[in-house]
Amino acid sequence: LYDNRKRVTRPMMRKDGKLVEVSWDEALAAVAAKAKKGSVLGLAASAVTNEALAAFAALFKKVGGKAGRIEPAAPALGYGKPATVRDILDADYIVVAGADPLSYQRVVGYFIKRAADNGAKVALISDTDNGLSGCAELCVSYAEAGKVAEAAAKAKKVVVVYSLGLKAEAVKGLKPLADKALFLALDPARNGKGAEAAGLAPQAVEKADLLYCMLGEQAEEDGFAAKLDGAFIVVQASYDSPLVERADVVLPAPVWSEHSGHVTNLDGKVLPVNAVLSMPEGVREEAAVLEALTKML
Repeated sequence: LYDNRKRVTRPMMRKDGKLVEVSWDEALAAVAAKAKKGSVLGLAASAVTNEALAAFAALFKKVGGKAGRIEPAAPALGYGKPATVRDILDADYIVVAGADPLSYQRVVGYFIKRAADNGAKVALISDTDNGLSGCAELCVSYAEAGKVAEAAAKAKKVVVVYSLGLKAEAVKGLKPLADKALFLALDPARNGKGAEAAGLAPQAVEKADLLYCMLGEQAEEDGFAAKLDGAFIVVQASYDSPLVERADVVLPAPVWSEHSGHVTNLDGKVLPVNAVLSMPEGVREEAAVLEALTKML
């Protein structure tokens, strides 16, 4: 509601070194022509609908290119049963490992604080402080994760909340809880579970003849654009950015309040999303654009 970045509301193409407004037909024809030649790489931000993520994966399968999500994800543990967010509320021992929920999954952070207020013990495994340090009775480094596993073994219901900061020594140290605890993987990205369901794993920037970035509302990461030299760059985005400014084709995208479709929450439940505002004239849903491109190919 308070985003002051400049919106992208019309398709654009680079002509004579400058981005100029063009029709949707011209922009999509240019992308389709390039996609038929050379190597293709797709990078998607997860903060879009499941329909857009599925259409993105289908497009790159069609052209035989690589595709993945921009954001990193929590590592796979290889053990344990999954927890739901509500399991936190009736746990009597909560382990937070390599995660900072109050920074990027605040509901989870608030649930942990509420459980602590109701008597649950909280243990923090991290090499740095975070927002939950104040309610943790035990704070240890990753190398000392085994101490937490020993303390938690006496509890009735243990929930382990972990994220991308988790290190190998903590994965090993928590393994004794594999059959006792429930494990909740926190994805920092909005709709990271939707990206996972679409088969979009974290993907590094690689050399390609065509690079398609479905950026949506996400701000470009520092230095991201500098890695893209030599590629024909297509950016599907809601807002202007350095990446948009150096793109060869720009396709406008809706913001969160204009989306319709579905997302997948942390518990793996698919939920409907209903637009509350109309998209500006000239903007199209990501999924519709990607499906049109797939048909052209």
